[in-house]
Amino acid sequence: MRKIRRALPDDSSELARVHMDSFTKAYKNIIPDEFLSSFTVENRQNIFKNSIEQELEETYLVEEKGNICGFITIGKCRDDDKPKFSGEIWGIYISSKYWRKGYGKMLLEYGEKLLAQRGFKEIFLWVLKDNLSSRNFYEYSGYKIEGSKKILKNLGNIESIRYHKDFK
Repeated sequence: MRKIRRALPDDSSELARVHMDSFTKAYKNIIPDEFLSSFTVENRQNIFKNSIEQELEETYLVEEKGNICGFITIGKCRDDDKPKFSGEIWGIYISSKYWRKGYGKMLLEYGEKLLAQRGFKEIFLWVLKDNLSSRNFYEYSGYKIEGSKKILKNLGNIESIRYHKDFK
């Protein structure tokens, strides 16, 4: 049985493992190998633990039979050009062995529900331009390209595009 719960500091190593697996496989042939190879579980584990302990971000995980299958991080939109009633999906990552089994949809709907309950009127998220699988997922889920773009220099000058969804 699948369940979603708030991530705890003790989940940091598993979150890092899921993140690394998802990130390196989803972005293969999108992000240069030199950047992917610098991405480590140990580094991500420390970042997750610190963020969860200090409540710098809000992460929820989906687990099944005690295995963490994926996670979502949500919060207020971090973009300066958006009003305070804007929420953001900061990221969704699913372990590759659980891809296309409904975990992403489950987490997305859960995150949207939480943001709506907190009074956010719209949601934004960023997707790598060449990540067609994720773009299709978000577009199928009702997100539209908003028009803003940014270049992610820390990932080898990869272009990211912003998506938008209003709550009904």
